[in-house]
Amino acid sequence: MVGPDHAQDIVATALTSVLERRSPPPIIDMRSFLFRTVHNAANHHWRTQNRRLRRQREVLWTERYEDHPDCDPTIRRALNAMSLRQRAVIYLAYWEDQTNAGIATTLGISLGSVKRHRMRALQRLKEHYT
Repeated sequence: MVGPDHAQDIVATALTSVLERRSPPPIIDMRSFLFRTVHNAANHHWRTQNRRLRRQREVLWTERYEDHPDCDPTIRRALNAMSLRQRAVIYLAYWEDQTNAGIATTLGISLGSVKRHRMRALQRLKEHYT
């Protein structure tokens, strides 16, 4: 599930979590219990890694607009007032010309989230220009 580089760490983490329990639950089938514990540790590893990678991708995408020569200072102030996700959506939509589906794939979020963040970001831009 996690590859040979992380397998030993996952097994060690799973076994440590079992041994650290003060009152372990009644275990009928020890083998199944240990497999399930390792499986849960691997899932936790993937969730944590994916969240970290998603945050890094968002930061990389949103830092690019600051060096763009066509970016007006008023727009920069409005972008800095937005959340990281809103900035990423606006950057990908208007500087990289991606579709909502492409943005969702790039950021690893749902299409509905892209639409919501885009709408809120556009409202924030309007507030700065009115």
